[in-house]
Amino acid sequence: MILFFAFFLLFGCSDNQSSHSKEDVEIKSHIDDPVNITEEEAIEIALQQARADGYESPTLLDGNSSKIAFVYSIKYDRDMKVYDVLLSTPEDMFAVYYYVSTENGELIESTH
Repeated sequence: MILFFAFFLLFGCSDNQSSHSKEDVEIKSHIDDPVNITEEEAIEIALQQARADGYESPTLLDGNSSKIAFVYSIKYDRDMKVYDVLLSTPEDMFAVYYYVSTENGELIESTH
């Protein structure tokens, strides 16, 4: 009887069918995120959002105000590839930035 319980404890609780090999787990890197929207589209999305946020005359900060970057997304709990768009507004003495997903144009809320 003791031998049965010892055997059960060692091997009976194991679920071999649910074990996953390393090949079964897909690891998605933020570097592999697709770029489905253009830089111009990302800038227009950021400008529209700035107007919706109450800024009256948002403009690009300078000639190189948009670049591809990687930021942590609160919603998706991972790093994401984004367009980092810097805008200048008369109401704010500092630049206003928006992170626009390269995949679908969604605005990404970040802790960055």
